[in-house]
This record gives sequence, structure tokens and C-alpha cells, in this order.
Amino acid sequence: MPRTIPRRMPSGITSAIAGNTGPVDIDATLVARLVASQFQQWADLPIVATVPNGWDNRTFRLGPDLLVRLPSAEAYAAQVRKEHRWLPVLAPHLPLPIPVPLAMGRPAEGYPWNWSVYRWFDGVPASTVRIADLTEFAVALAHFLVCLQRIEPTGGPPPGPHNFSAAGRWKPTALRPATRSQPCRS
Repeated sequence: MPRTIPRRMPSGITSAIAGNTGPVDIDATLVARLVASQFQQWADLPIVATVPNGWDNRTFRLGPDLLVRLPSAEAYAAQVRKEHRWLPVLAPHLPLPIPVPLAMGRPAEGYPWNWSVYRWFDGVPASTVRIADLTEFAVALAHFLVCLQRIEPTGGPPPGPHNFSAAGRWKPTALRPATRSQPCRS
């Protein structure tokens, strides 16, 4: 079955889910039903769509400290299991926090794929307007990437639908050890 990737997602939070006989609205009402049926400990928390919202996922705040991410199309659904498996493995080796899933929801309430609950990170998208020192930002980003490249890739996810086969063009053996001895995790 060929993957269907939406050409253009609407600016709002409602999207037609590919692969279904009809559209599925990914909205706060659906998220509330999913959370209440699967994670009762969070059922009373308010749910608000994030702005801006993403392309691969629809994201909603769940109370002040959590978020819910739901794949927006079948082509993105395989990422959920990959994130649940690998983000906790990567996190302890990186110098900056990354999202680590807290719970995986299952298909239900008319929503056809697994979905995730994460801890919310306060912040704003990076832009040159918001970055006070571009050099410091570039050094921190470079250090993060060096640390990410130092992580042993053996057993990691191979190229496939969960990453649109992009890793097939990347060879981990081509990485060179960092020239700086700065530790990746303090």
C-alpha cells in the first residue's frame, strides 16, 4: 500500500487522516477522549492546541507540564515507536534536554495510530531575532551535534519508512572523533 503524505496541511488543527474511509478530526475533543480512555491520571487536565502546529504531528498542551503528539498521516505513524525506543537512549548522552516520551497511546476513538505523551519544554522557536549571541548559539548547536554523532549507532534504527529511508545516504563509519575534549554530558 503506498504511503500518502498530505501535500498541504491546513493552518488550523483539523486534518484529514490518510488511509481512512473518511476524515478524522485531530482536535482537542479527540485528544480529551483518547487521554481519558487511556491515561485516566491526566483526564482532568486542560487540553489546548499548540500554535504553530507541526506538519508530521498535531501537538496539544496537556495541562501545564505535558503535551500530546498525534501523527497527522499514516506516513508519520512509524515515528512514534522509534521515538519511544530511541529518545530515552539518546537523552543521557546529550548536553541539552530532548523530549523523552512518558506514555504511548494506542489507536482508539476513531484515531488509527499510536500517539505519545511527553513532558512540555517551555521555549520559543529559534530565530536570529531571538538569539542574543549567534556564535554562542552555533557553538552550543555544534557541540550537541558532535555529542549526538558520538553515540554508538549499533542497534539503531535502519533506513525505513519511520525516517523516510534518509539514513540510507548516511554512513556512521564516516564520522570522525571530535577534536574538542568537552564532555557531552556533565
